[in-house]
Amino acid sequence: MKKLFLVFAKLLGLIQLYTALLGVTQMAIMMSLVSRSDSGSLSGVLPSLAGLTIYLAVALVIAWVLLAKTEWLARKVGVGDEAPVEGLERVPALIVGVALIGIFVTVRSLSPLARALLEFRQIWDSSPQLALRQLAPVALQLALGLLLALKPGFVAAFVGRSPAPPATP
Repeated sequence: MKKLFLVFAKLLGLIQLYTALLGVTQMAIMMSLVSRSDSGSLSGVLPSLAGLTIYLAVALVIAWVLLAKTEWLARKVGVGDEAPVEGLERVPALIVGVALIGIFVTVRSLSPLARALLEFRQIWDSSPQLALRQLAPVALQLALGLLLALKPGFVAAFVGRSPAPPATP
């Protein structure tokens, strides 16, 4: 049971990290729009920026706990090894889960990417910078989704690595 908990906790950690990365892109877009405005004042968007910063910090902490401190979390929650899960050794569940998340992210990014590409030419004529700023987050989302979908073994090896044991004198 503990192995299954560890796999699903790491998958949730990857999803949480993905949402945190989306928050970073939203923050970058918000800051670029503020810098382009005529007033250049942060007072109007300061509450939104503060809320987004707090959300980002909490999301990153949760992702770090789920990805790096999974064993600790399992001990705190009280998950034990009393019931073995059949087939977990034969089918690498983490790799399958990473691939499924990648497919989900890729499919979810296709519609915004198509919209951004259709509007790209029209926006490019008036402001090339704005066109690139609208296209970049969706392209990044697609790239991350494709990385997760096409290289799940690499991502699972990175996420599933166990920390090195402490050195003994």
